[in-house]
Amino acid sequence: MKEEEKFEKKENEDNVKEILDIVKGKYNQYYERTQSIDNKNGFFIAFHGAVLLLLVNPDKINGMLNIQYQNIEQILKYEMLVLLGIGILVLAVISICLFICSLKSRNIKYIPNSICEERYLKSPTIDLNKRFLEAYKKIEEHNESIIDKKHTLFNYGATITLIEVVLIGINLIIQIL
Repeated sequence: MKEEEKFEKKENEDNVKEILDIVKGKYNQYYERTQSIDNKNGFFIAFHGAVLLLLVNPDKINGMLNIQYQNIEQILKYEMLVLLGIGILVLAVISICLFICSLKSRNIKYIPNSICEERYLKSPTIDLNKRFLEAYKKIEEHNESIIDKKHTLFNYGATITLIEVVLIGINLIIQIL
């Protein structure tokens, strides 16, 4: 009987270790996903900064205000450009806010430093691994909700950015005509 107990105990330890390795891998994926979405947010914030610089160019605004319009077509074109510019500006500000909110939702949890305490160092390996599994499970549940929130905010910002790019294209076409 003793031989079976040892085998069963060893098998349990191996199972716990295997599960722990899987959970650790998933934990590292959360970190990588967070970094990836934060990098994308940074890129889009920089893009919108460039858009805002183009829209709020004092020389361009001054030039539009000083032009003498000769006919109704020029007046309509001017009004359309102003409305598109305001729309693009509003969408850019909304997108920037969404991307910043996505960056600010960084409450990702990590393994606590308390795991290095003396009492954990002296516990049997199987008990320590079980504690790790419990900690990883709680962290995983929390991190999943945070990353979902980050992705949702990013997706809304990206959708608004797409609309904004289409409006910028329309604005450029109208300026050329």
